Amino acid sequence: MRFIAPNTPKQDRLRVGFFGTDKLGFAVSRADTAAFTAAQVDETTYVGRAPAISN
Repeated sequence: MRFIAPNTPKQDRLRVGFFGTDKLGFAVSRADTAAFTAAQVDETTYVGRAPAISN
């Protein structure tokens, strides 16, 4: 993973998708990255895929 601007504050909106098909930004906070990663423990939507996340 590459994190751009990880020192931004936690946001109310998290964008998850794929480059080229979904509208994504570049910055994502550490808190939002951690929350998304933790939520994936019981989720199978992105197994074997490489989603991008941004605020």
